[in-house]
Amino acid sequence: MAFSSINEQTRFSTEKYQKNNLVSTDRSMLDVYCLLPGQRQGLHAHAENDKYYVIWRGEAEVTIGSETRTLRAGDVAVSVPGVEHSIANASKRPLVVLVFQAPKPF
Repeated sequence: MAFSSINEQTRFSTEKYQKNNLVSTDRSMLDVYCLLPGQRQGLHAHAENDKYYVIWRGEAEVTIGSETRTLRAGDVAVSVPGVEHSIANASKRPLVVLVFQAPKPF
């Protein structure tokens, strides 16, 4: 898929955060994560890929290693291989995040 729309892939669920693929190749992928207030992706690490969080809309609590920061629309964070990371919506508004990973983790 060479083209996609962030707006069309922005979908929320009250059950859990949503991870929707925007575009991908054999080497990389770009997803849109949609988190309602209180939703989170738990702390985890990837053995071989970088993971970039680009805050598109809302406010995120991002942890990378031992550091946690509040990020807002336009802010970016990256986690490198082997470093634990997580993202959460601790605000009262929906959160939309672009998440780029390379090389593709699977």
